[in-house]
Amino acid sequence: MNQEIIRRHNEVVAPDDIVYILGDCGLNAEPQDIISCLAQMNGNKYLIIGNHDSNLRVAEFIKADIFKSTAMADRFTYKKITFYVSHYPMLTANFQEDKPIWNIHGHLHSPEHFHENLWHCFQVSMESNNCYPINLDTIVDLIKNKN
Repeated sequence: MNQEIIRRHNEVVAPDDIVYILGDCGLNAEPQDIISCLAQMNGNKYLIIGNHDSNLRVAEFIKADIFKSTAMADRFTYKKITFYVSHYPMLTANFQEDKPIWNIHGHLHSPEHFHENLWHCFQVSMESNNCYPINLDTIVDLIKNKN
C-alpha cells in the first residue's frame, strides 16, 4: 500500500512542487517508517497537524527535517481565492459576499469533496481522490464549477 501511495504521489508531484499534507500522516505506523516513506515522495512538504499526529511523531518529523514547516493551519491566496488549509473542516466566516474564504481540509476520510453542511469546505482526504494528491488548479476548477 505504501509503495503504491508513493508511486501515485510521485506520478503527479514534481520535486519542486509545494505539497500540503493535511494531517494524519501515517496511521498506526512508527515515526521512522513514516519518515522513510515521506523521504521517497516528491515535493517541498508542509505538514498541517492532524488528530493522529502525536507530539512524539511531530517531534520526530521536525528532528528528521522532512517538512518545510509544521503548523495547525495555514492561509494563502491563489488565483484570487483565499484558502485556509487545516486538518479539520473549519467554517471560515470572515469573508466578503463575493470573495469567500475556502477551507481545504482532510479528517473526514470521505470520497466526497463537498458536503452540504460544510459551507465553503473542500475535503481532500486520500479517499476523495483515489489515493492521489489533488492539484490546487483542479480544486479551483471544481469550486468554480460548483458555484
